[in-house]
Formats: sequence, structure tokens, C-alpha cells
Amino acid sequence: MPGRQTLMAASTFFGVSLDWLANGTGDPRPAEATNEKEALLLFAYRNLPEDEAEAYLHLMLKRSKRDS
Repeated sequence: MPGRQTLMAASTFFGVSLDWLANGTGDPRPAEATNEKEALLLFAYRNLPEDEAEAYLHLMLKRSKRDS
């Protein structure tokens, strides 16, 4: 197996996650935040129970469609 530095370089070069590169699991291209607020939203969403996360996602999608 390649070393840590090689895996990190390949991950960056191909734009895929280390998990996916190392063992083919997970999302090959996970969502990345472009600013601090998006990072906080991703962190909060990923740490909610699945049913709550789904409810918040539907609410946000509904509001964003109405406001756009």
C-alpha cells in the first residue's frame, strides 16, 4: 500500500476522498464547504440523527425554492 503522502497527493490530484481512494468506500467526491458558514452547516447536518437531517433538508429546499 502506498504511504500517507502518496495517498494524500493522489487524493488531491484526482479530487477524491482518501477513504474512497484507499478502499473504495464512501462518496468519492464528498461535499466541500466554500466558506465557514457552509462548513458549519455541513458539520451540523452530518451530526444530526438521520430523520432530523432529512426534515431540515426538506425545509431548506422548500424555502430556497420559494425565495429564489
